Amino acid sequence: MKKNFVVLLSFLFLGFSESTAGHASENPPRWTRDLLVGDSYHIRWNNEDPEYLVMEISAPVTGYVAVGFSPNGAMRGSDIVMGWVDSEGKAHIKDLYAEGNTIPIEDDVSDYEILWAEENEFGTTIRFRRRWDTCDFHHDFEITEDTVRLIWAVSDSDPTVERGIFTPKYHGPDFRGGRSVFLKVPTHLMEFPDDARIPDPAIQFWDVKMKDVSVLGDTDTTYHCKIFKAPTFRDNNRKHQIIGYRTLLEEANQEWVHHINFFECFIPPHKGSSDDVFEKYLDHHGAHCYTRNMPPEWSEFCISVPFVWVAGAEGLMLPEHGGIPLREEHNGTTYFMLEVHYNNPKKIQFRDNSGIRVFVTENTRKNDYGTVTIHARFGQFQMIPPKAVGFKNMAFCTPECTESIIPKEGITVTHATLHAHLASTKMILRHIRNGRELSPIAQDSHYDFNYQQSRIVSPPRKILPGDIILVECDYDTSNRETITYGGTSTYDEMCQGYITYYPKIPLALCKTQYEFHNFFHALGIHKVEGDEVLRMIQLPYKPKPNQMYDPGDDAYILKNGTQGNPEYPFDLLYVTEPKTGSEHPQTVREYVNSLEWTKDNGKLIKKVWKQWWEGQHTTFCTGPSFKRIPLKEYLVKYPDYIPYEKPVSSQCRRHGRSFASTASYFSGNAMSVVLAVMPVMYFL
Repeated sequence: MKKNFVVLLSFLFLGFSESTAGHASENPPRWTRDLLVGDSYHIRWNNEDPEYLVMEISAPVTGYVAVGFSPNGAMRGSDIVMGWVDSEGKAHIKDLYAEGNTIPIEDDVSDYEILWAEENEFGTTIRFRRRWDTCDFHHDFEITEDTVRLIWAVSDSDPTVERGIFTPKYHGPDFRGGRSVFLKVPTHLMEFPDDARIPDPAIQFWDVKMKDVSVLGDTDTTYHCKIFKAPTFRDNNRKHQIIGYRTLLEEANQEWVHHINFFECFIPPHKGSSDDVFEKYLDHHGAHCYTRNMPPEWSEFCISVPFVWVAGAEGLMLPEHGGIPLREEHNGTTYFMLEVHYNNPKKIQFRDNSGIRVFVTENTRKNDYGTVTIHARFGQFQMIPPKAVGFKNMAFCTPECTESIIPKEGITVTHATLHAHLASTKMILRHIRNGRELSPIAQDSHYDFNYQQSRIVSPPRKILPGDIILVECDYDTSNRETITYGGTSTYDEMCQGYITYYPKIPLALCKTQYEFHNFFHALGIHKVEGDEVLRMIQLPYKPKPNQMYDPGDDAYILKNGTQGNPEYPFDLLYVTEPKTGSEHPQTVREYVNSLEWTKDNGKLIKKVWKQWWEGQHTTFCTGPSFKRIPLKEYLVKYPDYIPYEKPVSSQCRRHGRSFASTASYFSGNAMSVVLAVMPVMYFL
């Protein structure tokens, strides 16, 4: 029997869990996202209302449809809504929560409101709304700009309610799933040009793809790089701009392609022309990145990253007022390097031709865009002990750096991307001005390594000279028995934030590393030997007079230069004080592995972390091609600032809510707040 009804929008109905039949549906809202999950299960939503999320779930079943909001992809701790239409044409909706992988529990107060529902020969559809923040911190999930793991389930049977006990039938293993998404912010402002029904003749598609790359299966991590040149246009004398991109992944290899970087390649004038350096590599098949097999010019001159794609993301379109300039004669880039990271834990062999489709317009837009990367310097000095929960790494652009390079009218940030690896659980991109923290540029309390979509910064954020941009990453190594280091492998770690902004300025990187002596003293090491490797990675770092270029990252320098020796500095540095009593001195790796990290409830971890953060940090302010932007103060302390406090909504204030929300975990100066609670929060 076909059942069709409508529930009118009215605050009088808020909290009701069922409705009787009504007239035909009004037109649905404009969906800002229509997500196909499973074979034919749709989750659609509109996020334009500042107070309410409007969502619709549908599937070709005659029983219930359900969707949950989870912090980690599991049922435990998730907030679930389930809807169905019974045999009498009555719609039902239940506000549920899960305490484990068992039947979810009905909430005492329903925060979901049915807007419309239908069951017909094609299946069941339930449309509802709920507040972004229901103020129910016990059983509901506050939906913020963080990553949300949507979990879903469907059934051909309606739930039963007998003697007041609500019992849904188990959906079975083949009728459930999960997906990471952004709910509160859109992933891009407009459709991709190749999806347009009426193509724009001014926009060209430039496919930048690998060519039959062989992934051998001898390692779980492969980075492959290849050089490309901007295409020839109808009128090369006319300025062109890149306005967006989307991925072109080989379907059979989607599981293994983890991220793609698209680097701009800049050649300093005294090094020759870009044509002289890169033209000869256009027919080059490519090489494993940052190894001796890759031409050194590639890693030396290709460091600015206009686009970063990570598994699960969807690509990016820039606003209509700006684009990334192409070709050097137009203040842009002529040559690019494509880097594809294959995460291959099963170590299988395959060939791949994945890449990206770059959208280029000949209708010049008003603003030229650029990207700045803020990151902890890749290498073993970015060290995370085992069995640590909540351990942090960070990096920042100093006030001196932004003062020296950002124009007085500032730059405007419209997109931000957060990037780390498997051990990371939380990330935040802070913005500090005159000693006071502003609201975060981007944050994620539910970071998902497999979903790192670029975020729209709404409203766009103005960065002024003297501001601090700071990225912080939280890690969980509770399931690891050994130390986690910074590096390029999936099982190494990173801590990176990218900001996409206009107008373009000559700043590519802001990097931070714990100061050399402070790092070792915190570990109880007073002297190390290994002059050759220290010269290679320029540590202890002190810029030379008239030094023109900043050093690269340890992880890349050593892969290029150790001539078959170990590529990690801690395997090449020896501890000579304190003496260990053995005949031969220990390597730094051997020494730190021998420390009793988990003894006395992680007392050593707390001591080391505190000394690292309170000590000095080496900072780098770097332009294209590693050009050094001189800093008088290149050794600095972690910034001191008044933390940002997220305001409690008036709705929740009326409900008497005065506690910190799930999204405000990061608010607070790491030294004044986190250290105060570290014995409880941090270590197993």
